[in-house]
Amino acid sequence: MEVLFIFINMKRAFDILINKTHKKELVILFGEGSYVKINDVKYITNNKTFILDCKLYTNDPETCVDTYPSGLNFIARECWKYMGFTHNISVLTSIDVI
Repeated sequence: MEVLFIFINMKRAFDILINKTHKKELVILFGEGSYVKINDVKYITNNKTFILDCKLYTNDPETCVDTYPSGLNFIARECWKYMGFTHNISVLTSIDVI
């Protein structure tokens, strides 16, 4: 139960960090009104890595042609470092139109 609580808090922290502190980058890379929803954070024991599953919501998919998924991967990895984690991370991304 304690581990589940930690992952829920990690998920909320990622949501806040990406959408609040990196709002300017999201607007520049993916257009006005874009935001990221963190679907899940999992730890894979075999690989000793975390998997971050996130979805980008945008109202202008034409803006995202050149910047998705590399821009979202970059922002997610920067947030990972900012939170102080040193474990490896794999980022699973998806995109949806608002």
